[in-house]
Amino acid sequence: MAGDSPGPGKRPDGAFELRDTYGQFVDTVLTARELTSIVATLAATIEAG
Repeated sequence: MAGDSPGPGKRPDGAFELRDTYGQFVDTVLTARELTSIVATLAATIEAG
């Protein structure tokens, strides 16, 4: 375990900054899509059942 020391392995800083900035929005959108997908799957399953 290298710990939290900055080094060559710690490159995606930009991605992490983007996640900090837009993470909540992205999580909300992804959750909404997942819920829509789950509801659609359940509806299809109920209709098929």
